[in-house]
Amino acid sequence: MSSDRASWLAGFVLAALGLCTAHTPAADWPMWRCDAGRTAATTQRLPSELHLQWVRHCPPLEPAWPDEPRMRFDVCYQPVIAGHTVFFNSPRNDAVFALDTADGSLKWTFYADGPVRFAPVAWDGKVYFGSDDGHLYCLSAEDGTLLFKYLAAPDERKVLGNKRLISAWPVRGAPVIAEGKLYFAAGIWPFMGIFIYCLDASTGEVIWQNDGTGSMYMGQPHGGAVAFAGVAPQGYMTIQGDRLLVSGGRSVPACFDRNTGEFLYYRLSENTKCGHFRVAALGDYFFNCGIVYTLDDGKLLAGVGGKANYNPYAFSISSTPVPTARPDLKCSVVTEDIIYGVFDGKVTACDLAHPQIDITKDSRGRTVNESAIPELWSLPTGAAELWLKTPSRLYAGKEDAIMAVNLPAAETGKS
Repeated sequence: MSSDRASWLAGFVLAALGLCTAHTPAADWPMWRCDAGRTAATTQRLPSELHLQWVRHCPPLEPAWPDEPRMRFDVCYQPVIAGHTVFFNSPRNDAVFALDTADGSLKWTFYADGPVRFAPVAWDGKVYFGSDDGHLYCLSAEDGTLLFKYLAAPDERKVLGNKRLISAWPVRGAPVIAEGKLYFAAGIWPFMGIFIYCLDASTGEVIWQNDGTGSMYMGQPHGGAVAFAGVAPQGYMTIQGDRLLVSGGRSVPACFDRNTGEFLYYRLSENTKCGHFRVAALGDYFFNCGIVYTLDDGKLLAGVGGKANYNPYAFSISSTPVPTARPDLKCSVVTEDIIYGVFDGKVTACDLAHPQIDITKDSRGRTVNESAIPELWSLPTGAAELWLKTPSRLYAGKEDAIMAVNLPAAETGKS
């Protein structure tokens, strides 16, 4: 519960990003965790002291997967900011709202035909979001007028989901935008079909569609079994360079060529049950559930702050899942040199620039990776979540509290 309350308090910090505009130009926060890489690092400097400007009370939410801690993408409201407007979604009311950053007043509300479970994307005067009704929506950021609506499902078939009639192919691959192209996915059950799209963000025209990853014959995280399965998009999609990462909720993300839609890899079996809906990417790596992977091929590099033991032969000799690191360090801020997160109530910094690569042999003489991203420092704060990094501070929270942590002088200005 405290983690959920802490996540909602993040809205006040994001509002402060917009409220700074009275004296300095403010950087937008147009997507969940700031950018297409989901790094949660901004160039905007906040005032040395934050003061409460306004409060807007919203009703509590009921998540789609209440018993699955790795898929808590809709337990709280997740605001984004463009200019002087805050946009946020409500799966409870099937809506997207726009608030004025100056006083919290309601600018407009748009209702979809199903729950809106993920934060919208704001770009070029438009707002984009997906819904459990199977559609991708594009609205005018100024007044909430519908500009276009795209049916991502093969038809209008409905099913019962979370006490609601929703599409059999809900849009749970949350949209991400880069270079004027919008990426999202529909469908959560591979055997029914998975549909991954790239649209022209201005016109809504389809640039490419991949509908062939729902029935791949591949290894499973169940003792090395092989069966027909595939990508099951549930989480925020992520972009780094020419790679598109599709979160699988509880599994590691799948990777596609974002220019063509070509499937590149999905290492489900090797990484067992190490996934989380939160995925971030920067440089040559992507980050998921406290583990660092190489973006080029999806192979495990190291654990964050602790060893991630990876034996590619493990399922032939043991039924014990092997990749383990710090799953509680899931809400990380990523920069080129340092990963920041919260672990056991401590705000922690780990040295991404100098991973400790430890290649050993197992009992049968086969290569095993037991590597780590070493810890640089940690500060006991009692924090439950780490939200964002500015050039000189980290902002975190716990139930009913926001805290700022000054970065060491050696780290300021690196990201």
